Amino acid sequence: MKRFLTIVTIFFILFIACNKDQEKKGETKPNINKVKNSDREIILKIDSIFYTNKDFKDYISFIFEEGEKTLQPKVLSRLFDKFVNEKILLFEAKKMEIQLGKDEDYFLKQEGIKEEYKKIYEENYIIEKYVSDFIKKNIKIDEGEIENYYKSHPEKFKLLERVRVSQILLSSESEAIEILQKLKKSPPSEFAKIAKDKSISPESQRGGEMGYFAKGELPEELERVIFSLKVGEISPVVKSNFGYHILRVEERFSPKIVSLDEAKEKIRLRLLQEKESMLYQQKLKEVKEKINYRVYLDKLFFDYEYERSE
Repeated sequence: MKRFLTIVTIFFILFIACNKDQEKKGETKPNINKVKNSDREIILKIDSIFYTNKDFKDYISFIFEEGEKTLQPKVLSRLFDKFVNEKILLFEAKKMEIQLGKDEDYFLKQEGIKEEYKKIYEENYIIEKYVSDFIKKNIKIDEGEIENYYKSHPEKFKLLERVRVSQILLSSESEAIEILQKLKKSPPSEFAKIAKDKSISPESQRGGEMGYFAKGELPEELERVIFSLKVGEISPVVKSNFGYHILRVEERFSPKIVSLDEAKEKIRLRLLQEKESMLYQQKLKEVKEKINYRVYLDKLFFDYEYERSE
């Protein structure tokens, strides 16, 4: 599972790291009036290696089970950017003779993995190893960086007043009023029991517990009532677009400043993610500048859309 989550993380980094200078080195502009081409058309050439529309469609099916037919040109264009970037990194990784380890090889031999996806899995492992090795060698988060981030972003470490809330949600106002009258005569434990039996909200099986909320996170008609309640107090029936609510505040938390010690690990993770993204972009740019590749946008089976700069 840990290995699978790592792959998902790399997939995400690769997906957001799209090439924003498509009109530069190694690419041709699409003809927007073109006739759609066949699966055999070459859409990417890296040195002496060729990729076709069929390769790209297989790649899309690996990510989206429905395949390319349900996706708009804008989404297909960003997926194609991702496809190109990955194949470029794969080419460099293979030049470095990066291979599968025993764990990866064992995974690929397991039943349940579609044969047509095994090659993509294998390539993902190789890319992951290549990128991870580069990042590990070049990334470092020290205590000074963490402290500086904490001091430079005080607004991120202010917790607003929060409440932990439970609810019973009903479709009928008359039933809601009837249950409210019953709750007023019952011990506190009855609230969770009735929520499980009668509430139509998704959290009913948790005894109606909705979770923790600060102001601005709930619909106004609910928030106005919730933040006026004392801990353990039950609200009157409140109408919303979802139905009729009976609410109870379970806990209340005053505003506070999160200490550096409390925030340290979250800051470390954020800085790590930022550096990983930056280093990935750096490595991708470095590889693109030194290898011979060409993209044929006019041969794609859809009309490519350039990414707009904000």
